[in-house]
Amino acid sequence: MENLLSLTWYIDSPLDSEYKEYLLFSYLQKVDYDFHNKVLSPHLLHLERIIDELIGFESSFSKIKITFDKNRYVFFENIKLEGENNEILYEIKDLISFSIPQIEPRINLGYKILKKYNQVLY
Repeated sequence: MENLLSLTWYIDSPLDSEYKEYLLFSYLQKVDYDFHNKVLSPHLLHLERIIDELIGFESSFSKIKITFDKNRYVFFENIKLEGENNEILYEIKDLISFSIPQIEPRINLGYKILKKYNQVLY
């Protein structure tokens, strides 16, 4: 659907935090409007998929970072060499940390509305 936020919105080009926050808030504004009118589909299930994507990326990032930090010096002959600091990945991680608390309350609200007004989600 054209009104849904891409599942990979946080890593799609352009990689600009302000722009990404604007995209998220714009989409959440549509979600809030639809939820206020008791229209849950397709946003509720889509928000869950977005959260899964964000949490998956965050989890992968943490695992990779821990592994890299443990084995950092194994790959280099010079132990003082620290490798590259990828600022873009940290910017994405910050965006994810910002986004999850914005999305989770909408999911909870959606399920409260669903419980009160039985609907079919598709």
